[in-house]
Amino acid sequence: MGRRLRIGIDTGGTFTDVVALDEDTGDIVTTKTPSTPSDPAEGFLNAVTKVLGDMEATVTGLSHGTTVATNRLLEDRIPGLGFITTEGFGYVLEIARQSVPDGYGNSYFWVKPQRIVPVHRVREVGGRLDHTGAEIRPFDEESAVAA
Repeated sequence: MGRRLRIGIDTGGTFTDVVALDEDTGDIVTTKTPSTPSDPAEGFLNAVTKVLGDMEATVTGLSHGTTVATNRLLEDRIPGLGFITTEGFGYVLEIARQSVPDGYGNSYFWVKPQRIVPVHRVREVGGRLDHTGAEIRPFDEESAVAA
């Protein structure tokens, strides 16, 4: 009988990382392959092929994520980046979170980082959900397309 594997893949800008968990033994196999920015699907398939190798296995679950967009944000390499949100949340990036490094005792010296998206590139569109995810006002697809 073959192994039952759950596979997790992270496609990065340089490497695609892979983790495979054997559901029966708990064994973990890790590897990486070069990413293929011109065709990320190719790098993804190369990673799956490499981790499976010659073993007989059934893939019972596969999760995929990517750090490409996150890295571009962190490196400030997205010219013209905008933010589209629902009405009333246009300043959510400015407000940010209330957690301040080292608590409030150090808040006088903490400088909030610059906005990741300048306020002139923020667009609000119609629609609203409540705290349970139920629709209060329908999403305004037309205003989203225009934004």
